[in-house]
Amino acid sequence: MRLRKDEQIRCVLDHGLLFRGKHLLARLIPSEKVSPLLNEKGPFLAVVISRKKSKRAVARNRMRRQLREAFRKKHGILPEQTACVLIARHVDKKISYQELEQDLLEIIFNYREKSESKPAI
Repeated sequence: MRLRKDEQIRCVLDHGLLFRGKHLLARLIPSEKVSPLLNEKGPFLAVVISRKKSKRAVARNRMRRQLREAFRKKHGILPEQTACVLIARHVDKKISYQELEQDLLEIIFNYREKSESKPAI
C-alpha cells in the first residue's frame, strides 16, 4: 500500500526512525502512529526523489519504480503495521536494481533489529 496524503508522509518524516543506506535514507514508524485511518493491513510506502537530485523525470521515475518493486518483493520481512518513506540520496543510472534492493534490505533488517530490541514500557 502507498502513503498518498501529504500529512501522512509528513508525520512519518517528522516522527519516524531514521536509517541510512548507501543510496537511500529511510524513515520508518508503526503505521498506527501515522493515522488511525490506515485500516488496511500491510506496510505502507512513499518514495521521495527531489528534482535537485536529478533534473530528468525519466531518471527519477525509473528509480521510483525500482524502489517500489524492491519494496513489494521484500515487504513481507517488515512488521505488518509499518509506514515507510524512502528518500533517494542521489539518482544515477549506474545504480543497479540489485544495489537498491540490497540497500533496502539492510534498512529493513536494521529497523527490525531496532524495533525488536526496544524495551516495553
